[in-house]
Formats: sequence, C-alpha cells, structure tokens
Amino acid sequence: MYKKKNCITLTITRSEITCPSSRRLKTRRGLINQLRVQKDSPGRLISFYLDAHIGGREHTFEEVAEKMSRVTKREVVEAARQVELDTVYLLRGEKGD
Repeated sequence: MYKKKNCITLTITRSEITCPSSRRLKTRRGLINQLRVQKDSPGRLISFYLDAHIGGREHTFEEVAEKMSRVTKREVVEAARQVELDTVYLLRGEKGD
C-alpha cells in the first residue's frame, strides 16, 4: 500500500492563464532567444534538424522563431486546454523518506 507523505499537485486555473502583456513579451523573447542559442551547439543543431526531418517539418531556426513571434494568447490558451496528464512520478529521498 502506498502512503501519501509529500504530494505536489499542479493545478492551473483560468485566472492564472492571464498575465500582463509585458510579461508575455518577455517570455516570448526569452523563448525565441533560447531557440537561437541552440545554433551555437553542434549537438543541438543536429537534434533540431533531425527532429524536424523525422517529424516531416522541414524548417529553419528563423522560420520557427517567426512562427513563435506570431503565436496569440488565444492559441496558447487553446493548447493549454488540450494538455492531458500522461505520467505521475513519485519521488522519495535517498533513505526512503
């Protein structure tokens, strides 16, 4: 029998989906910057293009960045509504805490 000791539950409410436009802009810029930084790593370059090729999505970093810059709040909210729980991990300390 599993005993529930420390359980973390993540719940996103509709009120948490809203955020100031300045914060959304900073987040968008940060994500696009992370994408562009991948070009500095040979391993990440290979992974980016291999994933794109296998998934049938032939695109460049610039094309992805452009698409990211056009994503709307409505699209993000709609995508968030489609997220489903897939896996639950139960973590314990080294001594079985």
